[in-house]
Amino acid sequence: MAAHHWAESAAASVCRHLPARMQALPHVVLTLCELLDVSRGFASVLSAARHESVALLRRVAAHEDARWRTAGLSQTRVACYQQQQFTLIMKRIVIESGALDVAIWLRDEYYPPGRITPRMLTIAAQRGHVHVVEWLITTFPDTQVSDPFPLLKCGHLGIAQWWWWRNHERTSTSAAFAIDIVASLGHLEILQFMIAHAPISLVAQRKSIIVEKAAERGHEHIVQWLLLDENDELKNDVNISKAFIAAVRNGEFQVAKYLHAIRPEQAICTGFVMHRAALSGNLELLEWVLKHLEEGCEVAFTSNSMELGSMANHWNLLKWLHKRSYPFSTPTIFMLAVTSGDVKNVEWLYQNYRDIWDASSKDSWAKIAARGGCLDMIQWLHKKGAPFTKEVMDAAAASGHLEVVKWLHEHRAEGCTKRAMDEAAALGHLEVVQFLHTNRREGCTTFAMDGAAEDGRLDIVEFLHYNRSEGCTQTAMDQAAYIGSLDIVKFLHENRTEGCTTWAMDACSDASILDFLHRYRDEGCTGVACLEAARSGNIEVLEWLYSYKRELVDLTIVREAAMENLQFHVSLWADAIQEEKQILDNL
Repeated sequence: MAAHHWAESAAASVCRHLPARMQALPHVVLTLCELLDVSRGFASVLSAARHESVALLRRVAAHEDARWRTAGLSQTRVACYQQQQFTLIMKRIVIESGALDVAIWLRDEYYPPGRITPRMLTIAAQRGHVHVVEWLITTFPDTQVSDPFPLLKCGHLGIAQWWWWRNHERTSTSAAFAIDIVASLGHLEILQFMIAHAPISLVAQRKSIIVEKAAERGHEHIVQWLLLDENDELKNDVNISKAFIAAVRNGEFQVAKYLHAIRPEQAICTGFVMHRAALSGNLELLEWVLKHLEEGCEVAFTSNSMELGSMANHWNLLKWLHKRSYPFSTPTIFMLAVTSGDVKNVEWLYQNYRDIWDASSKDSWAKIAARGGCLDMIQWLHKKGAPFTKEVMDAAAASGHLEVVKWLHEHRAEGCTKRAMDEAAALGHLEVVQFLHTNRREGCTTFAMDGAAEDGRLDIVEFLHYNRSEGCTQTAMDQAAYIGSLDIVKFLHENRTEGCTTWAMDACSDASILDFLHRYRDEGCTGVACLEAARSGNIEVLEWLYSYKRELVDLTIVREAAMENLQFHVSLWADAIQEEKQILDNL
């Protein structure tokens, strides 16, 4: 597509620079541009927007406008379609890719009354499109954003100030929350601004918490500013004990050392702090804490030292403890090791901490390994005599681990339950379903086909239909309609007798499926269909309902649902329908 734009621009440029005698042939220039113009190939500005070319969008919009005028659409209905495309282009193109020029064109030329949702602002911030966020808050200054985190995460002072002046006075909670966020993110300039403009009482009340938020994320520059600000009369009132513990827990060694250096009477290395250091997995920090351990503290490590840390941290700490012969006991460590899937580590534990192995409850370990597809771990547990149950094969089947299922089938006698095939089918694992069908006798329930239909897996639905007798329930067609799988809806209608409920049409978001169900089935739908379409902004479904189930379309409910869910184009659609009804009534 870009090549077409380049060719057209090049042709126009060449023609403009031809000798004067060629200027007498403007029709040649127009013909060349017409031949190279691809804008007529797009059905709408939405379909053209992905190319992010304002020149292309202008042409497509002109064609679109001509089609609407030819169709005799009212201004309100045109506004409905423009707002719909405005919303979708803002979401899919501007917010996702940061195409600010497209946003400006939408607002300035295509549909100036266009409205945005707070979520657009939030997502643009999450994507890091600061330039788009700046434009949005300038162009739509009244937008209310309840969650400030994405905006503040940008680290942009202007954006933070915009949010602050619109939100901080509503409640002290929102101001405190924002200050905590900025401290944890390490944005010093924004933090200075907020503290300068927040109530003194709020800052005084939360100063220790703010230091803690910065310390736990390792933002030493924030901590220093908060504690050493010469103009801050409150700095001496800050208790840093929790900040010190938080820094130690997260392995922020430099911050921990800094706090200990300036406030040793508060940053005390107790047994609890030692456990926090163990959790961090930072052995250098742990050595430092032990070196500065408060006199009289005993060195002992229990399950509290381990249970919240990552597996990588566990192994570092375990080997450190083992090397120094420190006492250690936690029954959960073997389960965590099995979860990690590393047999070498489990074997090391088995060789060095046999007492923990003997004292541990091993009932769930094989199931955990099976769920993770760790065949070598399954085999190791098998050799060590760990207990197995039917749930082990169930877990492997549900996760799609065919090799584990095969091994269990060949080497263990526990078997499985119907849940194995049920969940394998529902989660899209056809090969596992086929293996269980061929080699096992447990079978399945109607949940298998229901789940496969809900997952959109026609191949599994067909396999179960042709090879098994359990069948399905009305849920199968209901869910197939809900997810938009016309193929499954057709298959179930043509090959099964369970049918569906009114929920199939009520929850359907695809007009082609609605048309099929309306034509070939008699369950029908209820007013829920109209309500759900309005909530989700689905004009296509609303149009279908108004054409075939007009008695279910309550425009008042449509407007209320639309505004509650910020579906502005749906509200315009309801207005357009109301206008058209009034015109017909007056004829």
